[in-house]
Amino acid sequence: MVGVVAVAVIPARGGSQRIRHKNIVDFGARPLIDWTIDAALESGRFDAVIVSTDDPEIEAIANRRDVIIHKRLNHADSMAPVSMATIDALSWVPSELGPPGTVVQLMPSCPLRTAADINQSLDDFHRSGAPSQISCADFGHQSVWWTNIVDEHGQWTPLFPDSLKMRSQDLPQAYCPSGAVWIARREALVQEGTFYCSGHTMRELSWESAFDIDTPEDLEIARKLKASS
Repeated sequence: MVGVVAVAVIPARGGSQRIRHKNIVDFGARPLIDWTIDAALESGRFDAVIVSTDDPEIEAIANRRDVIIHKRLNHADSMAPVSMATIDALSWVPSELGPPGTVVQLMPSCPLRTAADINQSLDDFHRSGAPSQISCADFGHQSVWWTNIVDEHGQWTPLFPDSLKMRSQDLPQAYCPSGAVWIARREALVQEGTFYCSGHTMRELSWESAFDIDTPEDLEIARKLKASS
């Protein structure tokens, strides 16, 4: 896709409900967000890397790197769709670059995703011709087909009751979305307001690359994975 402007957006709110200052929490003796900035820059695929944030501490850390800071004024609360903040950030792309054709959203909560993961995902995306692509990982031994939900009365209900009668090896393989590498054509993203565009595709990453930190327990697991890599 020679000549198509590609932009990476790293959305990084200051607020976090489960881990205080999650996006800059210590991870491998560095702020968590640094690992995502590293991957974006090392990929060599982007005309601009934008960190979108409402937080002065995150802004100060990102300012040490060769990135553009998008001072997020809108879509900054926990209820706002992240994709809308990413769309907002596109207005900060330098005018001399021209409008981006490819937009890649990289969540800082996926610090184990690498530059190689980004490059391979981009290659697959361009070959696919799809309007957007979502990264995912195999659910593995935690089969989604045996999921139960519980209501306010403590009543448990299987989501897929027919699956309870099937052997695990006979169940379809299932995948969980991960915020590691989401890609879209700008026109489709802006028009639909989401990376889940009509006709989107998925791309499987390794369990480690797709690992998404949401809870303190997740953070400890990710730290151990990082230390062993």
